[in-house]
Amino acid sequence: MPRTLRLCRGFQRPVFAVINQANPTGPGEVLQTREVIDAMDAKAAPIVLHRRKAHRDASAAGLTAQEYDPKGKAADEIAALWTWVRAELQNSNPA
Repeated sequence: MPRTLRLCRGFQRPVFAVINQANPTGPGEVLQTREVIDAMDAKAAPIVLHRRKAHRDASAAGLTAQEYDPKGKAADEIAALWTWVRAELQNSNPA
């Protein structure tokens, strides 16, 4: 992650890490990961992508989580992440 952060910071744009493959059974792992990201003087996206069977099965089938199980938790997480990313892009590039 340090190398990726250096590269991204060179673009003079906001940089966020997306926590993924998080254990869905408890917040401890996510809290620790956020602490590591903070220690690298970086920001974490507020949306976390958890380790879900739908992500794995969708990928194996060449699909997205939304295509594989549109009403599932994995699809909800991806939709929430996109909503947040879209808002961040609009805020960083006002029309």
